[in-house]
Amino acid sequence: NEGKPSGFTVELFMNLIKNMDIRCDILLLPQERVAEILCKGEAEIIIGGVESGVNRKYLYAGTTQELLFTFTASKDSDISEFKDLAGRRIAVAGNENLSVPLSDIIRKLYNAEVFCLNNPETAILLLDSKGCDAVFMQNYRLKDILLKLNNESIKELYINPGVISYGIYVRDGYPELLNKIRTGLNRIHNDGTYKKIYSKWFSQDKSSEKVPDKEFVIIWFFVSASVFIFFIYINT
Repeated sequence: NEGKPSGFTVELFMNLIKNMDIRCDILLLPQERVAEILCKGEAEIIIGGVESGVNRKYLYAGTTQELLFTFTASKDSDISEFKDLAGRRIAVAGNENLSVPLSDIIRKLYNAEVFCLNNPETAILLLDSKGCDAVFMQNYRLKDILLKLNNESIKELYINPGVISYGIYVRDGYPELLNKIRTGLNRIHNDGTYKKIYSKWFSQDKSSEKVPDKEFVIIWFFVSASVFIFFIYINT
């Protein structure tokens, strides 16, 4: 937001360390610099990440979100189970915080050719043009895209790695800091802070978002009609 870190993960973390003796700087950095920091263990805390070899210098402090991912492929694809992914060209779509470590996991598990794309829509278009064999992305994003594109040549593969924990990591060798973060996570879950922040950043019921729009249209119609009638009356 105007060059400042913002969003669910940032707000959650800042609430988590309230009343704790923790001072921090949250920095926006290019992906190659982030990778360097993770490999060298230069940061004390990773506020958003998934477990992979990239994070080997860090200990898992706790989950902030549970994410469901899925694979999609062309309707005529012969991929139907995990073993069919071996040696395939797979696009992992989404933010680098997720796509880079997930690519690392898929590459090791399936010996596949994996590459990252920031834009899930671009990944689906690439799949449609036979530029890759499968796309791996968050389940809800895939459903939104398929609904929007109404593309009958793409299908969701009902193979997925299950729920992936996205959470906070603390650099190895900082046991006191690790305990503080775990205590903070328990607190914000128990006192309702987590639920409040989550509701702010993620819509729970998309149908409820449309209600104010309908009300606005009805009010706008009656106000406009009244002004128009009043205008005719004055002129008459």
